[in-house]
Amino acid sequence: MGIGQSTPDITIVGGGIIGCMLAWELTGRGMTVELLANSIVSGSVDAALAPFDPGRFS
Repeated sequence: MGIGQSTPDITIVGGGIIGCMLAWELTGRGMTVELLANSIVSGSVDAALAPFDPGRFS
């Protein structure tokens, strides 16, 4: 972490669907989260492995 920045409560390795949902849930509970991903977060490979119908949840 850089100067003036605090250490996060948790570091999540992986920006796939599970990592992103975990980060979202933990920040909703007031925790500070650092999300490490080696590419664009929630890329197309993750979307292909976990398809869903957005209309089903609306």
